[in-house]
Amino acid sequence: MFTPDGDARHDERRSAGTPQDIEVVLDNRPGALAALGQVLGQAGVSLDGGGVFSTGATATAHFLVSDASAASSALEQAGISPVHINDVVMVRLDQDTPGQLGLFAQLMGEAGVNITVQYSDHAGNLVIVVDAAQYAECSRLAAMWGGAGRGGELMQAGLPHGPERLDLDGGARPVALLYQEVADELTGTGLTGHIGHTRLLGQGEIGDAVE
Repeated sequence: MFTPDGDARHDERRSAGTPQDIEVVLDNRPGALAALGQVLGQAGVSLDGGGVFSTGATATAHFLVSDASAASSALEQAGISPVHINDVVMVRLDQDTPGQLGLFAQLMGEAGVNITVQYSDHAGNLVIVVDAAQYAECSRLAAMWGGAGRGGELMQAGLPHGPERLDLDGGARPVALLYQEVADELTGTGLTGHIGHTRLLGQGEIGDAVE
């Protein structure tokens, strides 16, 4: 679905049990959030994460629910609308390691994925909403991150304070993705080395990145 201002939205009502984000614009006034919460509670819809962010006369609510169809129907019947339903990408960060969010967001940014909404669920997972056209790429990168032990190898190496993209084999590649690819190669090999970003940047060879 495309809204009048041209933003792409998912608005697919998936089967109950599939986490999705509901987006609702509320009046910025006392009691508006209470009304939303009471309607969803009476409909048996639990909020698994999210928040409300005010701007001027309105406030935008984003909440993670397991039955977006029931949530949307209940809110619309109560006159709290429109309700937009967004698919989400969920990823686990190592919360004991400083810099995880910044590194993960850089991985997304260098791949051209724009994060439009970000919050955490009650279990501590990062919940992300992106443009519908970028959902598949965001999901792929999130899977790569998880496959590399929540970006542990990337954190150990540290992203260089240099060019964001390298020209390898005739094509520009995001530095963060190169690190992730090297980290993926290390996964399961038993190697205890680290990714040497100096050699990677200096020689432009992925094979020289493992020290």
